[in-house]
Amino acid sequence: MKETGEKKTEKAQEKMYPWEKVDRNLESWEIARDFLEMRAKKQFELVSFKDIIERCADTAAAEWWEKVQPGYGSGLWCPIYYAISVAGGVRDAVVVIHGAQSCVTAVRHFFALYGGGGGGNYYWGSPFTFVVSTDLNERDNILGAPEKLKRTLLEVDEIHKPEIIFVAPTCGPGMIGEPIEEVIEDVKPDLKHAKECVYLDLPGFKAIDEGDMMREATTGYWTALMKEPKKKVKGAVNVIGDYRGTSWEEKDHFKTNFPTTFDEIGGILNALGLKLHVTVPQSSLGDIRRAPEAEFNIVNCPMLAYPICEEMEEKFGIPWSPHVYPLGKEGITNYIMAFAKHFRKEKEAQALIDEKWKEIEPLWEKAKKLIKGKTILMDSAISMTSVNRQLGYARMLQEMGAKDIVFFNIMPSEILGRREGVEYYLTTSAAGEPFNPQFLWWPAPHAIKLSPIEVADFLGLKDDEILHLYGDLGWYTKAPRWDSSNIAQVQSSIHFRRRRNVCQRSIFFSGTRGLLVDIINAVEGTKRKGNWSLYSRILGKWPVPAPTG
Repeated sequence: MKETGEKKTEKAQEKMYPWEKVDRNLESWEIARDFLEMRAKKQFELVSFKDIIERCADTAAAEWWEKVQPGYGSGLWCPIYYAISVAGGVRDAVVVIHGAQSCVTAVRHFFALYGGGGGGNYYWGSPFTFVVSTDLNERDNILGAPEKLKRTLLEVDEIHKPEIIFVAPTCGPGMIGEPIEEVIEDVKPDLKHAKECVYLDLPGFKAIDEGDMMREATTGYWTALMKEPKKKVKGAVNVIGDYRGTSWEEKDHFKTNFPTTFDEIGGILNALGLKLHVTVPQSSLGDIRRAPEAEFNIVNCPMLAYPICEEMEEKFGIPWSPHVYPLGKEGITNYIMAFAKHFRKEKEAQALIDEKWKEIEPLWEKAKKLIKGKTILMDSAISMTSVNRQLGYARMLQEMGAKDIVFFNIMPSEILGRREGVEYYLTTSAAGEPFNPQFLWWPAPHAIKLSPIEVADFLGLKDDEILHLYGDLGWYTKAPRWDSSNIAQVQSSIHFRRRRNVCQRSIFFSGTRGLLVDIINAVEGTKRKGNWSLYSRILGKWPVPAPTG
């Protein structure tokens, strides 16, 4: 790299926030013009994640995002997506959207690509999201349609016989103050099958930041369904905060080539004489109600789990661990030891970790040698590539000896929106050094992406000095400059990658092994210099050869 991150960070402290450099009095097209000029001149800054957290109090930059790109955030996600993502995966549940059918269509299109609790072909092969709509028209959105909601709830109960019904409004009913809670209370005595009918107050205007949407979809709803336990189940552990599928072999009595995260967690707990109790929020209503019987809570997705864990600790006195994304020996050890200490099983846990690590050690050492001296480019080109997930990858790479790790294409507002998870990582270390990776900062909105070529040129990197972890399909993969045959590239999003015998969130021992294999293949693949992939040939720029003969 041209200049160390330490020196760059010192300089950044003397500068304004990037968004303070934008004249908000300008028209949007003028701001966009200035962005393009900044980009052409490579007016970027290197700061650290700690800089961002300490220098920015909250996500107030949303005001600026809206000026530059109306609908930012809600254009990527919408609170109602999270209502469906989280509630749609509850077993024997039906989600009723009180709104226009077009909103449901938008949700289905989104999940067909990116997945979620209600469906998603990158998770378990189901691109269709089942959601019921009250099909409101223009008049309904202005004057209200409580009678349509009541009729829909009664029909859903009669036809689908759900154990629980969730009701979420779109923007129209939310803005006019539709009396949804009153309708639910009125209809409850007439429901023959549903034991619960829950109002999820998540219209599209409720939040603009994705992190806030996650908090809104978890806070208050799930602990309200839980019951005070009559007794504790000895050695029982809950997994909190997942909406990617909650089956596991021990519970559902079938084995797949693509094990869930809970298969691996369950195996670790069983080896220590403990038991996976339930998963929250996506489980059955009965499981959610008995979740307080557990003695300890562990976390899967921090943004969905932390609010629920805090509420369960306050309401039921259940301790919990904040550790997330266990990758690498240190990350796995920290995660497992947190609950092992609670149950006084540290010796058994260490023996298990040592035994499992023997299988991984040869891959670890090989990958460690291959990445020596490389700069890690963490490219988060889509919002679905969670910064917390990529921080887990980066922490493992630091444990492997990587010195320079640079994130780009994640906007500061998204980092701040996921503040709880980011702050957790900044309390950790890897290879004896505090974990605080670098971040390439400039004030462009999410829609304006930097290509890794621009970043590599800005940092003064040669091809063999790069390990590129990208979050989306490689639209910037263009021969002859950027191709897997000359640049080591690893897919870092779980949405486009499923591997046999690797748990779905690509964590723990199977996830570590899978990531090491990916790194080794990526680096060794660069020996094919000049043998460009078909994909990069199609997107690349080639001179038209002169006709021969």
